[in-house]
Amino acid sequence: MQPPSTDLDDVSDDTELSQYGDVIYFKDAPHAGSGVWWGLSLWTDHLSVDELARRVRRRRANGADRARYTTAGALREAQFCIYHSRDEGHVTVMRKAAAVPWTQEDRDAFNAAFTEPEPAGGTP
Repeated sequence: MQPPSTDLDDVSDDTELSQYGDVIYFKDAPHAGSGVWWGLSLWTDHLSVDELARRVRRRRANGADRARYTTAGALREAQFCIYHSRDEGHVTVMRKAAAVPWTQEDRDAFNAAFTEPEPAGGTP
């Protein structure tokens, strides 16, 4: 799939966004071999770790699951575009001028926009 021809950006700055990950890994760039090599998926609202595990893994959260949070405004400040995509509550994040793969600087800026990961049991 090719990236959009324009920088789509239709999510308000104050929209809270959630990302699922685990104790080892949060996606911080699209995978070059995937169908959407120019964007990453996030969920709108502040979803619990269990809600995210159910949506992403289709199971209840376990001790390895994590969540981290940001806002559309924080990502936009880091030079990303955020737009509503395939499912209700689902957004895609792409860097401005998404026609090239993300650099290490893009990955660092993406990661810096998030809170520290929250474990399945909540903050310790």
